[in-house]
Amino acid sequence: MEYLSRCLFELTKFPDFNFHQRCERLSITHLMFADDLLLFTRADECSVRLMFKAFQKFSRASGLEANLLKSEVYFRGVSTELQNTLLESLGMFAGAIPFKYLGVPLSSKKLTIQQCKPLVNKIASRIEGWASRFLSYSGSYYFRSVNFWDADIPKKSSWVLRRILKYRELIDEIGGWDSILKNNRVQIKLIYKNLRQQSPKVPWKRLICNNGASPRCIFILWLASWNRLLTKDRVLKWNPSCDLVCMLCLQENEDVHHLFFLYTFSRRIWGKDLQLLKCNKPVQGFNQELEWAIKYSRKSTLTARFHECGVH
Repeated sequence: MEYLSRCLFELTKFPDFNFHQRCERLSITHLMFADDLLLFTRADECSVRLMFKAFQKFSRASGLEANLLKSEVYFRGVSTELQNTLLESLGMFAGAIPFKYLGVPLSSKKLTIQQCKPLVNKIASRIEGWASRFLSYSGSYYFRSVNFWDADIPKKSSWVLRRILKYRELIDEIGGWDSILKNNRVQIKLIYKNLRQQSPKVPWKRLICNNGASPRCIFILWLASWNRLLTKDRVLKWNPSCDLVCMLCLQENEDVHHLFFLYTFSRRIWGKDLQLLKCNKPVQGFNQELEWAIKYSRKSTLTARFHECGVH
């Protein structure tokens, strides 16, 4: 979906493309959630055509196509004649506002109490019915009579209640309530800190975490730092017939060190990056470059942030 965002972002470079009037200030062209996509544009033929063309470009590259029979177009302040023209060119149906998405009404105006009332009533009914479903009258009477923390687990209680009571021992193991309270409030952060296994800090923490590069690049760097990328030297361990020669240069064996810095093309790219970062140093192997990047990433200056992104 990164490529889709890039394709739609390129629309801003076309002078004929017009944003939706409510989205222009923030340059919003689309919103995505799971496998749902909302596109926003001004209702003129040129803007709609450019946006649909950008989406088709993504579809051709990824093989992911929208089901036009399940897609709808929502208009506001557009003549009927223009609506029909746009619908015919897109091959979609016109939808009506407001409409529901994940049970929540979406509208071009501020939602009214009547529009939100069904959702509020549904949530309230579930909250009210929780005790009656999972805790019987006899169970509630039982806990009024004894101390909740010291009481035995009732044999006829629900699995939810048994699971809650079971983890009383866990709170005791991490030091009781005093160890997870701050200003008389339970802190999830303290619970997590006490539950997780205490391990020594890794040297690449600052390089991987809080990095400005894309998540995909950070993940690849993390795999490479652990030598877990699926390079031919690792494939050879379970496939003896694997050819170790790099498919790019057809000269050296393929491993992390060769692909990232020793291969001629990647070495040239990293050399250009070092020039942009104003670093007068030769291009070295993967481990040496990783140690160099970790050293610079310990700083909090703007230059250090550029060094982190430059590694990716």
